[in-house]
Amino acid sequence: MKYRAQLDLWPALPMREIDAAWSAGYFDGEGAVCMSLPRKHGGPGLRIAVRSTKPASLEKMLSLFGGRIALDPPRPRRKDCWCWTLEGRNAQSALATMHPYLTIKQPHAQLALRMPIRPRFASRHRIPSDRALVAELTKELTVLNQRGRQDDSASAQAAEPEGGCTPNLHGSSSAAYAGIIGR
Repeated sequence: MKYRAQLDLWPALPMREIDAAWSAGYFDGEGAVCMSLPRKHGGPGLRIAVRSTKPASLEKMLSLFGGRIALDPPRPRRKDCWCWTLEGRNAQSALATMHPYLTIKQPHAQLALRMPIRPRFASRHRIPSDRALVAELTKELTVLNQRGRQDDSASAQAAEPEGGCTPNLHGSSSAAYAGIIGR
């Protein structure tokens, strides 16, 4: 059985403060911020995601911010897992709405909000300063996402990352997605 819903909204609809606070709390506990490095035929990308075995809470995120919900591939001896994702400017709009209420993922959101997102059909060629900025932001996000770090985010941003990439949302390694939040 495959469940798929899609609704694109940008900018995010004005919402009640309680909905913004609820979504920020849910995203703080279960969410992920992913930045992709520039590729040969495209620019950098930004994606936020939340995974859950219960699609009802993901449907609320969908109604608040748009995006899509999809069923992850089945895994032996595991419950079905659903994933809500939002990309590009829509992701930035959602993060901007949740930002005042985020605690754990606030530094991640601040990095994502600084990422240059170009219109969908804009020129594929990026200026060198964009490439340098995306590389810097991705490096900082990778440092924030290192597991087992107990110190504050300011010293975490100053540290150098170990290795080239972190596990992506599906548990495998990807050089394209260098910044992923582990749970």
